[in-house]
Amino acid sequence: MSYMKKIHIFIIVFLAIFNSGCSKPEEADIFGAWVISSSAKDVLANFRPDSMMTFYSNHTFVARNLPNELLGNISGNKPGAFSGDGTWELDQSSLWLGFQSIDKTNVSIGTALQMRTWGTPALFFYLGDPDEARIVECHKAR
Repeated sequence: MSYMKKIHIFIIVFLAIFNSGCSKPEEADIFGAWVISSSAKDVLANFRPDSMMTFYSNHTFVARNLPNELLGNISGNKPGAFSGDGTWELDQSSLWLGFQSIDKTNVSIGTALQMRTWGTPALFFYLGDPDEARIVECHKAR
């Protein structure tokens, strides 16, 4: 058996075992204010400590000073930040954001944040290729 085949089998088994203990987060886990972790300054060109997303029980959200990188190619990956609002939906491992306005301009743009459901809950997204492991993590504001 080739080395690569062994690696693929290991990853599949690891994910199967790992995911067996994970459950879909409750919507109530999402409600409230979330901030970008200070560790993001290592991967974000223009880290803003005042970045925040607030999620409401009526499935709306407001975002303030989020990094343009969250929107990837839509923003042209230009440095800077944006604010906006829209609606959110939760599935097994992602929080889907549907922006209805960005910087006071009506839009229809969607993106997703991944969720870590074990330990301390976190939202995160990858910058660029996920294989590069450049992760921006968000946690609930204290």
